[in-house]
Amino acid sequence: MRLILFTLITFFSLNVFGQMPFGGAIKGKGKISGGVVDSISKQSLEYVTIALFKKGKESPVDGSLTDSKGMFSLIEVKNGTYDLKISYLGYTTITIPNIVISDSLPERMLGKIIVSPEQKMLDEVVIVGQQSLIENKIDRLVYNATKDVSNKGGTAADVLRKVPTLSVDLDGNVSMRGSQNIKVLINGKPSGVMSSSVSEAMKMIPSDEIEKVEVLTSPGAKYDAEGSAGIINIITKRKTVKGFSGNINLSGGTRSTFAGANVNLKYDKVGFNAGFGGFGWRAKGTMDATRSFSDFDILRQTGPNNTNGIGGRLNFGVDYDITPKDNINAGVAFRKFGMSLNNNIRTVQSVLDTVLFDYSRDQESYNDNKNVDVTLDYKHKFKKENQELTISGQFSNNIKPTDYEIQQFNTFNILNYAEFSNNDGKNKETTAQIDYSHPFTKDFNLDVGAKIIFRQVESVYTFDTLNLVSNLKERDNARSSQFGYNQNVMSGYAEGTWTISDKWGVKAGVRYEGTDIEGDLFKTERDLNQNYHNILPSATLSYKIGSKGLKLSYNQRLQRPSLFYLNPYSNQADPKNITQGNPALEAELSHNIEVGFNTYFGLSSINASIYRRFTNNAIEAVRIQRGDTLVTTYFNQANNTNTGINLSGNLMKGYKFMVGGNIDVSYVEVENNTLGINNSGINYGLNGFLNWTLYDVWGVQGYAGFRGPTFTAQGKSTSFYFYGIGVKRDLLKKKATLSIGVDNPFTPYQKLKTDITSNGFTYSSVNKFYAFGGRLSFNWMFGKLNFSNKQSKKGINNSDLKAGDDGSGAGGGMR
Repeated sequence: MRLILFTLITFFSLNVFGQMPFGGAIKGKGKISGGVVDSISKQSLEYVTIALFKKGKESPVDGSLTDSKGMFSLIEVKNGTYDLKISYLGYTTITIPNIVISDSLPERMLGKIIVSPEQKMLDEVVIVGQQSLIENKIDRLVYNATKDVSNKGGTAADVLRKVPTLSVDLDGNVSMRGSQNIKVLINGKPSGVMSSSVSEAMKMIPSDEIEKVEVLTSPGAKYDAEGSAGIINIITKRKTVKGFSGNINLSGGTRSTFAGANVNLKYDKVGFNAGFGGFGWRAKGTMDATRSFSDFDILRQTGPNNTNGIGGRLNFGVDYDITPKDNINAGVAFRKFGMSLNNNIRTVQSVLDTVLFDYSRDQESYNDNKNVDVTLDYKHKFKKENQELTISGQFSNNIKPTDYEIQQFNTFNILNYAEFSNNDGKNKETTAQIDYSHPFTKDFNLDVGAKIIFRQVESVYTFDTLNLVSNLKERDNARSSQFGYNQNVMSGYAEGTWTISDKWGVKAGVRYEGTDIEGDLFKTERDLNQNYHNILPSATLSYKIGSKGLKLSYNQRLQRPSLFYLNPYSNQADPKNITQGNPALEAELSHNIEVGFNTYFGLSSINASIYRRFTNNAIEAVRIQRGDTLVTTYFNQANNTNTGINLSGNLMKGYKFMVGGNIDVSYVEVENNTLGINNSGINYGLNGFLNWTLYDVWGVQGYAGFRGPTFTAQGKSTSFYFYGIGVKRDLLKKKATLSIGVDNPFTPYQKLKTDITSNGFTYSSVNKFYAFGGRLSFNWMFGKLNFSNKQSKKGINNSDLKAGDDGSGAGGGMR
């Protein structure tokens, strides 16, 4: 049985009119105080949750958290009889009953309260002696961000850099075991912005809003089948606070800025929450690419580029406790993200040193993303502990217009060509889901559920050229068209969790997914209809002895291509480099096996795993030569195999000093028998971080990472590195934080190289970008911080589509 986390709400007693102080106390009210100590280390424990219950009542009337010395104090407690509960993750919950507060006994000093570590087998491996920063559950790793005080003043990217098995580069791109083919969820649910651009969504989530991060390297049957490398679930602090509280986050810098606020209001059974925020970022660099069709035919492109992004969010939610066993919550979130690109590319093509083409193109493009998510969840808890029924619904509407305008000039700087393109993309999803959890015994629990998703996807694109004589736009009907499809997915699952003994545990299940697709490429009247049915098993066997654990996992993952891969829209802003999707793509099926080991000592931990992933019909990018044009599109490859080892860990001395890192090495084999291309090589990467709190209110933070070349079917990309350092200062009794940081201060410019050799051509590019950044951040939490998190384990989670490796949710230039 898992430990139930008690975090609490605060009740302000305002009815003090007419009360007269006597003997240093207020008549009719009193005080309860004490301290919490670990039974083994004898050390005081901070951040322990203290809950005060009126005798015979289920809801707390007051609460607190222990301070840095393990002390707590509840003041202005009304006369009466109370039960006091002390709860701490990884420790046995203690209840001190029958605490009487009266006019004759207004103060109760409880002294030292000793708590003992709790040993668990199946759900979690708990650090003996103090609370765990990293938990290793049977099907996931959990990083408890709220227990790392160094997370203040950053973004979600700063938090994810500390999570085992993950790597985050300078721009916020997240990878797991060297692969960006992952699914990122927020509170167990998909997000339109997250599916469009993971790196930009990371900038919009302040680190202070994150409670914990779950990493599922081998997801079970309860999860949709997308994400061959795994799933990341970011769980935010969803507070139900009696009274009013919130936080404000401000950050400004040379590369990015952010401003946002969140507020929470709780009265009796009803709770409200709202938030808003906005961010902006910019990037600049240069590119130098050379393509050789033969020893004599060479094309070279050079020029600067500048990118600017701006986005915002607005969300509102309401939570209502119908009864102590029934809860309903609803929410709506609006998000917008736009990115503009400006570049000037000079193209020179020569044969035998004779110049065939020499022109420059100015390009201005804008990719927009407007998203709204509406959710409604109902949960019923039965009398039996952990027996729950959840019914969820979600509607999402994502609008993704893409526009570009190009002007081409000859060597005399005379305009000789102009083109305009517009792509209106839409993606609507309606989802209904039901989940039921039934504990047959204290050692066996069964989860079952069903889900249906209705998707409507549409892309309408047009191309216009400028008539240089009349100076009027003319529609290019040969290239203008539209593309659309409806996708219906029905699924069901059953998954059991069985604690065999104090050492052995099993979690196994099976998932069925049936897919029906009806689509058309209207210009060619091409039928894209498909339907398929899959049964996907998953299983994990765990063994634990003391603070060490072993796991063996296997699962199958079905991944349908999303609009990013299917959309045939061809972005021809650069006619020598074209990107477009392939509407004929089929789903891919992967088999994953993993052996994992973990151990804990004090607050520190080590996690190691060996894994092998084999994918049939793998979707990979392929570059094809068509005349003197390089076309990037996507194909189902014969197979893709990834075999590797991952090692991660952290070393902590209390909560004042922490150093950790992650190393991943894998051997990749990529084959495409249809196109006659294959490649193999070793992918590797490492990253690390340091957090050191000095003099209680001062802290130093640093991070660094290195990623080796990434091998694809036709070549490899270059290695790259990143690093940064920052200093923070706690203010206003640690309710506010001011921090300053810099990225890549000693190497302001970095280079990314790509080399491709395939089918009679070679391609080599060097992208130089400005990597230096400085930022100043301020975070302030207002209101009393005694709150109660009501985390729901269930809800809508549409993670069944394969998204783009860069997190983009559209193909062929559509964003």
